[in-house]
Amino acid sequence: MEIKSLHFVLFLPIVVFLYYLLPQRFKWFLLLLSSLVFIVFNSLTSLIVLLTAIILNFLSAQRISKIEKPKPKQYFLWLVIMANLILLGIFKYYNALNRGSDFFSSLFHINNPMPHIEWLLPLGISYYIFQSIGYNIEVYRGNESPEKHLGHFSVYLSFFPKLIAGPIERSFNFLPQLRNSITLQYENISNGCRLILWGVFKKMVIAEHINHFLAPIFSNSEPYSGLPLIAAFLLYTIEIYVNFSGYTDIAIGAARLFGIKLTKNFNQPFFATSLTGFWRRWHITLSTWVNDYIFTPLSMWVSITFNFKKWGVIFSVFFSFLLLGIWHGSDWSFAIFGAIQGIVLAYEILTQQIRKKISKLIPKTLYKLMSIGLTFLVFAFSSVYFKANGIYEAQKWVTDFVNFQDNLSFFGKESFLITMLAVFILILFDYKIFSKGFENWCETSPFYIRWGIYLILIFSIITLSGVNTYPFIYSNF
Repeated sequence: MEIKSLHFVLFLPIVVFLYYLLPQRFKWFLLLLSSLVFIVFNSLTSLIVLLTAIILNFLSAQRISKIEKPKPKQYFLWLVIMANLILLGIFKYYNALNRGSDFFSSLFHINNPMPHIEWLLPLGISYYIFQSIGYNIEVYRGNESPEKHLGHFSVYLSFFPKLIAGPIERSFNFLPQLRNSITLQYENISNGCRLILWGVFKKMVIAEHINHFLAPIFSNSEPYSGLPLIAAFLLYTIEIYVNFSGYTDIAIGAARLFGIKLTKNFNQPFFATSLTGFWRRWHITLSTWVNDYIFTPLSMWVSITFNFKKWGVIFSVFFSFLLLGIWHGSDWSFAIFGAIQGIVLAYEILTQQIRKKISKLIPKTLYKLMSIGLTFLVFAFSSVYFKANGIYEAQKWVTDFVNFQDNLSFFGKESFLITMLAVFILILFDYKIFSKGFENWCETSPFYIRWGIYLILIFSIITLSGVNTYPFIYSNF
């Protein structure tokens, strides 16, 4: 069941209606049942894997809390983390490892010992595995007591609005909300509907128009090089944002209909003045997860063990973002995507003082605009490796960037003009109208203005959506 499908449009209101009819003590059960139904629509395998993760992590946290000796407790935590990573690796990275095994087996003229199995990636596995690992670490650290209600914990991992592509919720934010007394409130319904409307507009109108324009270029990039290809990747970077943040808005809005607040996942990332600031604004729940559970403990361990100081921080940053790239997928191009982030972030650490001195020599507004533009260009360049089907395709595109035998014909196409208008509207809304957040804007704007915007969005969705329907990009991860 796609979150933008007709099935979901019918499914969500029915679940919300039943939710507020039930007594508080049964609400969690409806959320769990509806989440399981949502998953079964995808595949039975997804349900089996999710139930395995639920049982594994529910019991492991109980066990961790009962172990008193530090070393056995630490060893058991590592065992639980490895079990989760193995579960993720089997389904997400097995085929890539198998292809690598094929390659080395052919070099040594031996049979590949790994059987060929085409796994179907279980729905949301990357997200609930990270949630599970974080939950067990917090219990290990003593920051949280293990959840004793299996039903509540099951909802935490399976909650259908956030299952496909996050946000990666922390247990200490989500689980207490299931114990709260939730009643029907106008504020929750109105805010939820607003966010869903804005998310659907971003995905179905802006993202799909950009995709409609770019799809022919990426499917056959031979006629394009130089400026047109560069422009295509600048637009693709916008598409990733609109597609992913659109899903997040829908997910947060759908959760709000149930009186549940999910974590904000984007905060105007393309107005960041550095890549460090960018990752504080982009996929916030993933970057903070990586910071809390990989970068911080790794940098502390490196500093204490090897006394590397700044170079220890740089190593930890690079390694953390390399893993973040690999989290996105099993292809080596994703590792390069992560490595680019790590290299640029390391550069920003090393040049922090120099850049401060330079900023004093340039007018403040100009320096800010230059920093925003450069940050966007760096991320757009790395998106080549995010988009490519393998390293060779990415390298071909990078090589074609400097080939200036341009085919400029698409700049005059109607689809290009519509796409650029959509991007302009997005930037205007994101920066000016919704700079303090969509909900805050709605709450503070006059009635006739906000309803004018609502009607424009609804009219745009009805008349302009469905140009080239395709899945949410991050649902593949």
